Amino acid sequence: MEQKGWFGVESIIPSIYKSYKENDKIIFNINELNGIGLYRKINESGIAEPVYEIDLEEEVLGSDSEKEEFIIAILYGKNKISSEAQKRFEDRNIVLNSDGIYDIILNKEFVENLGVYYQEEVGGVDVSTPDSDKTLKRVITYENYP
Repeated sequence: MEQKGWFGVESIIPSIYKSYKENDKIIFNINELNGIGLYRKINESGIAEPVYEIDLEEEVLGSDSEKEEFIIAILYGKNKISSEAQKRFEDRNIVLNSDGIYDIILNKEFVENLGVYYQEEVGGVDVSTPDSDKTLKRVITYENYP
């Protein structure tokens, strides 16, 4: 993974918005989110586990407006979207946080690391497929300063 430098809220928010259009995966490995996550996902056992990444491949959302609502809820909290939208996410076992990450990342800088992989090569899928037929996935990881 290539370390790219220091980034704040003015760079992170556009990256989040672009993540769905450009098939990027954004991982937040920052102390302030430990135990909280960006949101929580209810697993098969009924336990709400924190999620620290945004990835269209994992959270397949419908319309562009639904993706926008999801991003707004992650950034500013679930009360910034309609109760109908909140219900739609609950029906998908997504538990949104009351507070978003905007205030957590505001006035702070994080290290941005970049990497790429082919989606088809994850999870034991046949790697003999030509690269031209594979889907390239960019990964952006934000971390606290060491």
